[in-house]
Amino acid sequence: MNVSDNLFIGYCEYEPCNHTRIICEAVAQNGGWQNAEMERLLPPLGKVFAPSLALARKGQYLAVTSKPNPRHVDAERDQFIVDQHSSPREVIDMRGVPLEEIRFKVLDTGFDDLPYGTEELILALSSHECVPVRLALDVLTNRLVAQPGTFKIHVFDDRLFEGMRLNGRWREVPGETVGIEIKHIVWLDDRSLLEELLKKFRKSSSGPSRREEENIIRQLVAMEAFQKETWADAEWLDWTTGFIGRIQDHVATIPLIAEHLLETPEVRAQVERSVVARTRELEEGMRQEIRASLSSEMSELEIRKASLAEELVEAEAGLVARRAEIAAILEEEEALLELCRREADELREQQATLRSQIAQEILALGGVLEDASMERDETFEAMLDRFRSAVGADARLLTPTDPNLPPWIAPRRGAAEPLSIEDFTKKLKRIANEVGISEDDFEYFDLALRSGACAVLPTPAAERMMPGYARLVTGGEIFRDVIGPGTIALDDLWTRPGNGEPGGLRMAWTAARRTPERYHLLWLDGLDMAPMKLWLPSLLDILRGPERPRNLLIAMSLSARPADHGMTWPELTQSALCLAPALRVASAGSLLREASGRERQLHFLPHAPHDLLEKDALEDRIADSEIGTPVELAFEIGLHRAACLFGASEETISTRVTRLNGLRRTGETWLNGLLKEQENA
Repeated sequence: MNVSDNLFIGYCEYEPCNHTRIICEAVAQNGGWQNAEMERLLPPLGKVFAPSLALARKGQYLAVTSKPNPRHVDAERDQFIVDQHSSPREVIDMRGVPLEEIRFKVLDTGFDDLPYGTEELILALSSHECVPVRLALDVLTNRLVAQPGTFKIHVFDDRLFEGMRLNGRWREVPGETVGIEIKHIVWLDDRSLLEELLKKFRKSSSGPSRREEENIIRQLVAMEAFQKETWADAEWLDWTTGFIGRIQDHVATIPLIAEHLLETPEVRAQVERSVVARTRELEEGMRQEIRASLSSEMSELEIRKASLAEELVEAEAGLVARRAEIAAILEEEEALLELCRREADELREQQATLRSQIAQEILALGGVLEDASMERDETFEAMLDRFRSAVGADARLLTPTDPNLPPWIAPRRGAAEPLSIEDFTKKLKRIANEVGISEDDFEYFDLALRSGACAVLPTPAAERMMPGYARLVTGGEIFRDVIGPGTIALDDLWTRPGNGEPGGLRMAWTAARRTPERYHLLWLDGLDMAPMKLWLPSLLDILRGPERPRNLLIAMSLSARPADHGMTWPELTQSALCLAPALRVASAGSLLREASGRERQLHFLPHAPHDLLEKDALEDRIADSEIGTPVELAFEIGLHRAACLFGASEETISTRVTRLNGLRRTGETWLNGLLKEQENA
């Protein structure tokens, strides 16, 4: 049988927020609910996903049919979603219970143990009849009761009781348990029935007079005449029998109430004196028992105390001996540690001497290194990396430069320390304050770069943020390429037109492939002066491709509206992540440090893959935002993955990304404004 033809029953796994999941417990078979292998019918976990079920509650039972999930999902995700659903009513088995007891239960006693939200029950009267009953809360008794009136009796399928209970309760199989309507039954409360009975008495020739109606008990004495009437059927007899019994129960309580009300002060005083005397007697007896018990326990404790004192003396003697042994061992370890310290000092001195000698030898090759190109010869660069590892602190002396290239395109690599995730989070905020950028703007700038997208921002903001970010992530290294009107093709970014020298994109791309364990930062400046329409779409398409090194971070900046309206590209706002940070006063400490010429400590953030966290939240956010294009989807996933670097914190990853998305909208507004200015100019 097709899974979509099955009717399942289960409960909501969590409080719906437009959607939820149904944990299925049974399947409808032969008129009842039967156990089944839910993991086989509804892989992988026996659940169905409900994408739109806002009015349900956590734990509420629902009968559902399923259909395959139209979205392509992994094997560990829900393979089926809810097609149709209904709320199955609870069935209470009252077969064999007299109708009078059922009537009194439904209208007067009520129900107080039903699940929250129950509005209707099905009462099984027999194997073939049932009556649906709508309930409402009685504010006096805080129970659910039905209103008097006419109730419809339906055909009932008792095969339901051959199946299984759900959470200890019977629940109908929609469309099978309750059949067609076959007759009616009128249920009235006791007061209405008594009024009806008195009306019938008045019409009876042998009944009591109107004056006698005031005394209900005396009216009921006329049961002999009552039983001779043709209208006195079994239902009336059952009701009067039960009603008289309930009256007698109430009457029996009257003497007890009277006994309490008629207590005199003298009797009360006598009872209180008796209670005081009895209390003293009991207290004295308890004192004697407690004294005897404590005396026995104290004797045992004294014996135990003496035994523990002897054990303590023995333990102290053993402790003294052990302390002497430990002291001797510590003296030996201290002597050995001192010897190791001296040897380590000697080794460090030898290592420093060797490094100094190596550095001097390499400085003798300075002329050769100045003429070498680390970009053109990867073998030579690998040799330099090995030298840097050996030399250590003097490695800054081993960075060759190409005199044919500007220093901002081919930066010299300085000595930098690796940065942990915890320290990166703290220093990211510190750098933001130093350069005069808000912490949120700087955090979004970091996510945008590490997401794999291109970040577009104003040049004044870039001139502050790029150097500060580089000191924290790339060891101060920035490949800055100032683009001009002469850049008319994508190849011009790779090889500089006119002289054939490598461009900034080529230098950064090659460095990223050479050292994949570190990030490399490319800054394409002056975008407003370039005919971006000719090469920018191709560049962004290539950067989204699989060949782009994942450790290559790219930012673009422009300072004013584009110079040539015909060469602008309006789709840039949808193809890159834009931001327009507000500039503030930079930190005074940062300015003083630069004025004094003190070198800053450089760091680098190691590039390594990390887990994608909170996948369910990412899927829900994508579904809610109705992302339309693959580029927008790639942005959302990239920002989420970049935020996963920070791991679990007080703020969830989805909350962090959603909070910072407002800065993205501000950046898009800024860039659209520049482009529209150009259109209107």
